[in-house]
Amino acid sequence: MRSYPNDSVEAAARIVSLAMLVDGGLDPAEAACVSRSGRLEAMGLTEAEFDRVVHDFCDDLLQCSEYWASGRLRLQPELIESLLGEVRDPLQRVRLLTFMLEIVAADGRVTNAEASLLSHAMRSWSEGLEH
Repeated sequence: MRSYPNDSVEAAARIVSLAMLVDGGLDPAEAACVSRSGRLEAMGLTEAEFDRVVHDFCDDLLQCSEYWASGRLRLQPELIESLLGEVRDPLQRVRLLTFMLEIVAADGRVTNAEASLLSHAMRSWSEGLEH
């Protein structure tokens, strides 16, 4: 798995990618939510740059068979913690958590994998969220 500099736009974009993919697939409603939200631009990303981060993330996952079980995405808590750890700025964490909530709610349901990711992010980032 490639790493990005802490608080970089790529690290933040990968968290958005994770929220979109954690339940094992790319839902059209979630992708539309990301496209129309204006948040990518606010992060300093074009859609093409975001698509590159999503593609790179998928490539990384595909190259590591430990992330797949029976054709389904399976992410260990340690990997999620590592990815979340690349975002350290408390304000960026709040913005990303809000965006993640919007993404997982976009299709009208929250899967166990999505709920687990949100819980993990809130626990991991709780230190910076009380401001």
